[in-house]
Amino acid sequence: MMEMLKKMSKKNKAEMPVLINIPSNSVYEMLKEQMDLEEADLNEQIGLLVENQINNLQEQLREQITIFITKYYTNVATREKNPK
Repeated sequence: MMEMLKKMSKKNKAEMPVLINIPSNSVYEMLKEQMDLEEADLNEQIGLLVENQINNLQEQLREQITIFITKYYTNVATREKNPK
């Protein structure tokens, strides 16, 4: 079944947001100033933080996927019943 779904889904794309934690602008500026870091170095560290979070998001993604699929197909059904 998974192979059939993959083949039938190739042309249909939908966005699904992923929530991550990153420092606020004020914390970012403070770190840049007080830790005497170059912006590129700080950005690299924040990038590593984001990558680490993405690696640990499986459980959160499961919940978001379930909600996303339910909303997506509910909205599609509604649009098909009530076309503009």
